Amino acid sequence: MYVAVIIVAVVGLLWWRFLKTYGKIDFWNVVRKHPNEAYEWFMTDDAWIVTDPNDPQSSPPENKDEWNGPSWLFVPMLGGKRIGIYGRYQDMEESMQRFMQRYS
Repeated sequence: MYVAVIIVAVVGLLWWRFLKTYGKIDFWNVVRKHPNEAYEWFMTDDAWIVTDPNDPQSSPPENKDEWNGPSWLFVPMLGGKRIGIYGRYQDMEESMQRFMQRYS
């Protein structure tokens, strides 16, 4: 019984961490269906920071407590380049909703 409680607690903690780290799964599914539009969205909306892991000049946000990420996206219009995406906790939910309204 004790082992079952620990397993349930660990699974719950991992699920919570997954959702906290990656945000809404339905949002990221729409992003994967529209990667070029999502890239442009992330570049023009202040709720997001886009990084290039191959560019030493491109760095993640300094204050990790304010930002969620990185999430990774391959962007066809960039030749299939992989980018890192960081969302500002206080602003990303609203931005996600606007993106979903437009593209889902």
